[in-house]
Amino acid sequence: MKQEHYKISNLSPIVKLSYFKEYNVYIQLEYLNFNLLGAKIITSNHKIGLDSHVRKAKELSKRKNYIYVNQLENISNLKAHYFGTANSMIANFHKIDYFVTGVGSGGTIRGVGRRLTQRL
Repeated sequence: MKQEHYKISNLSPIVKLSYFKEYNVYIQLEYLNFNLLGAKIITSNHKIGLDSHVRKAKELSKRKNYIYVNQLENISNLKAHYFGTANSMIANFHKIDYFVTGVGSGGTIRGVGRRLTQRL
């Protein structure tokens, strides 16, 4: 795939990296559609508990060629949004009146929120 033929925005950095590096990526999520980049979707059974996705990811990480980045406890998640996402927003927008985001692992809201608050 030639990257100049595709506009990619607002997708997981892991998926972007795998696309450009031509890695096979397997993502375990519910309801998100990354298959446009060739990702294989592995779902978890939410009926067994709210943490079914975490359990599934940990189970898969024991196999060859799988990793578990542990976004819920990995401080790099917050730092990526503090140094990356927030600084990109600051550089691209003269004034930020509101910041609205969904919350999953909390990395975006904590990282961006902390950086924007410090900027005030």
